[in-house]
Amino acid sequence: MALNRLCGREKVKSQAWKLPSAAQSLCPVCLQVIDAKLYEQDGQVLMGKSCGEHGSFKELISTDAKFFLKMRRTHYERPSGVDNPNCENDSHCPDGCGLCEQHLSTPAMINIDLTNRCNLNCPVCFASSNTTGRMCEVSLEQVEKMLNAGRNIKPHPASCLQYVGGEPTIHPNFLEAVRMAKPMGFAQIQAASNGLRFAQSPEFTEAAAEAGLDVVYLQFDGLSDEIYIRLRGRPLLETKMKAVENIGKAGMRVVLVPTIAKGLNDHQLGDILQFAIENVDVITAISWQPVAITGRIEESRRREMRFTTADLARALFEQSGFIDMYRDWYPFSVVSPFARLIEIVKGQPQMRISCHPHCGCATYLIDRKSTRLNSSHIPLSRMPSSA
Repeated sequence: MALNRLCGREKVKSQAWKLPSAAQSLCPVCLQVIDAKLYEQDGQVLMGKSCGEHGSFKELISTDAKFFLKMRRTHYERPSGVDNPNCENDSHCPDGCGLCEQHLSTPAMINIDLTNRCNLNCPVCFASSNTTGRMCEVSLEQVEKMLNAGRNIKPHPASCLQYVGGEPTIHPNFLEAVRMAKPMGFAQIQAASNGLRFAQSPEFTEAAAEAGLDVVYLQFDGLSDEIYIRLRGRPLLETKMKAVENIGKAGMRVVLVPTIAKGLNDHQLGDILQFAIENVDVITAISWQPVAITGRIEESRRREMRFTTADLARALFEQSGFIDMYRDWYPFSVVSPFARLIEIVKGQPQMRISCHPHCGCATYLIDRKSTRLNSSHIPLSRMPSSA
């Protein structure tokens, strides 16, 4: 995805949501910010960019221009900015980083890296855990400082918290960090985890629930050990199943987080969805994450491996038969008008989701047990008013 300067408010106001359109990206060699253009070709969306020193590059952004443009067309943006930025950024992304004055809205969730250590050594790891040659773990004092900073963001504090890593549950003070966050007013506290500790120890799982953990954001790549051997380096299916069981017994909930790699586990999207439906008493959501392809990889190889959000929506429809890729998916920001309505009714600032329309998209399923419909589940966007 392009790293563009649309975080600047004036840029957002002048941006025409159509193709071709201007953007900004990085030279993959020298990492300098360069101008880029998004354009349609053969029904796909490509990015063309050129570096004065290293030449021209072409990237596949979406395999379906219709899906891409629907996300732009239904994007709702109502910037509020951040009243108390914690850093000054006179340059542009990515030269400076932090909660600066360029942000369109306050964060919905803050992530705190507790540790860079992990009890797995996955061949695919976006965090490069266990490979840096040094250990980095935050203290409880540092955690408290970050929690306070998140809750003091104005005009609206961060609503949710997620502890991440590495593997956050192996931090020696993980339970204390959860316990510390609970009284600070976070609507939900999560841990992004591979599930090993939750599977191995019902006692630890119970302790996490008692400390205030609400949701385990569970690495869950499929329903066969062959997939886990290739993605995670060892068979893990039984471990994942036990983790879901123990988490549910402790009264917490699970969000499945499949890393989707083309040609490896993209054929199991429907199976993962069905597993979630069958365990809806514990599993509340699936956060699909197409694998990120980074580094200096030859263009044809990148195109071969690329699995875009449009590919995900298409494959889910083909494998499930009921989630239509053009009708049922919307950018995250589609909830912003509802937040605005609540803001008016309550007279208080509400969280606004102004993230880029191609940052991600979502759909919601309604369980038939709560409706008079015959199908087992139905997307919210297809819900009749009489149901």
